[in-house]
Amino acid sequence: MSAVDDINTKARVKRPRPEMVIAYLKYAVADVRVLSPHSTKLLEDAIAVLVEDTANKGENVRDIR
Repeated sequence: MSAVDDINTKARVKRPRPEMVIAYLKYAVADVRVLSPHSTKLLEDAIAVLVEDTANKGENVRDIR
């Protein structure tokens, strides 16, 4: 089990706004880039998937990319 698996997701009362989560992750890209180019690519790919997934659910986050 990883640390991510150990997070209590039921403790959240309401779902975070997708555009805020994506904006936060995009903000973190510069810090991650300093640590690892490979991890930066993975984070950028994850952000792209989140944008696509939320767009497929009718969320308006395409302009964040």
